[in-house]
Amino acid sequence: GQQGIYVRWGRTYCPGSTKLLYTGYTAGSAYGDRGSGFNKLCLPLESTNSTDWRQNDAENSGSRLYGVQYATSSAVQDLLPVNGKAVPCVVCEAKRGPVIMIPGTYVCPSNWTLEYEGYIMASHYSSSHYKGEYICVDHEPETISGRSGSS
Repeated sequence: GQQGIYVRWGRTYCPGSTKLLYTGYTAGSAYGDRGSGFNKLCLPLESTNSTDWRQNDAENSGSRLYGVQYATSSAVQDLLPVNGKAVPCVVCEAKRGPVIMIPGTYVCPSNWTLEYEGYIMASHYSSSHYKGEYICVDHEPETISGRSGSS
């Protein structure tokens, strides 16, 4: 049957009967970089990259990736404990079919299954930040240690 693969941002495990494909950390371009990619990536915790890209000076001649950190405010008190910490992610496979994120609601159409609910997050609106992708971060976010960045 048809399967739906999706990223659960802000968590380290898949819900219910979904299958965990891999656990990782959220990465993207730095908030002030005018170039690089637009979207967020869920990078595996264990890289299989065979070369150290820093040795080839790629950090100055191509796109750069940084770990993403939560930047929460006092508007949502439940999120204050994760402020400034690295954002984990997990890639899940739902056996039920296609998966989409419906912003602005946690109610699914009839005969659909809610995978998780969360907060819509993106780059800050100020002029010092460049546009970024909207993602749905789990309403009970976790953190991951050993990763840092400025995205």
